[in-house]
Amino acid sequence: MSVCLSAFLAEGEIRILRQASMQPPLNKPESNGGKKSDQLNVFYALSLAWQMGFLIIAPILLFLFGGYMIDKWLKTAPLFIIISIFAALAVSVYEIHHLIKPMLESSRKELEEITGEKSDSNKK
Repeated sequence: MSVCLSAFLAEGEIRILRQASMQPPLNKPESNGGKKSDQLNVFYALSLAWQMGFLIIAPILLFLFGGYMIDKWLKTAPLFIIISIFAALAVSVYEIHHLIKPMLESSRKELEEITGEKSDSNKK
């Protein structure tokens, strides 16, 4: 039960983080010499680093606690702790992929605009 609760709580926190991660594009020039743009880029980078750290550690802690509680309840010492570690790593990789995906797509589009070519992923 605690694993389901942990997964539910982690997913709710992840949704909140995903909504908060909607930031302005990185390289928009400002009319005041780019100072404000540079500050936004720094804050965006710090926000992204904080979110990535949280998306790694929160599922691991929640799933470890859930695995420990299940192991304690069923008396199956390391089994569910090991399973919970792999589950937490899978959740972390999935969520970080979805956090970084918009940034990678915008970088790809900027590169296409500069070079005038489509990337291999778009050719069919």
